[in-house]
Amino acid sequence: MGATVYRNQIIKSAVAADLTPYCLRHTYCTDLQNAGVPINVAKYLMGHSNISVTVNIYTHTTEKTLREAAQFINAATDNMSHT
Repeated sequence: MGATVYRNQIIKSAVAADLTPYCLRHTYCTDLQNAGVPINVAKYLMGHSNISVTVNIYTHTTEKTLREAAQFINAATDNMSHT
């Protein structure tokens, strides 16, 4: 993955020096979305007092969420046309 390893020891790290656990909050929140966790639950797990912070800053759109939304919409449309 870009790191230099010698005898199972990392000689040169590929991780950015400014990467901190705090940076992973975006990944965590987006992963919650991908797992289908309701946004109000993600808000609680993230510790946000305002859901707009969770939605607008920490949750990112992925190909998976777009694909699943399209499938949901198509299924709903199919069900409406059969009734």
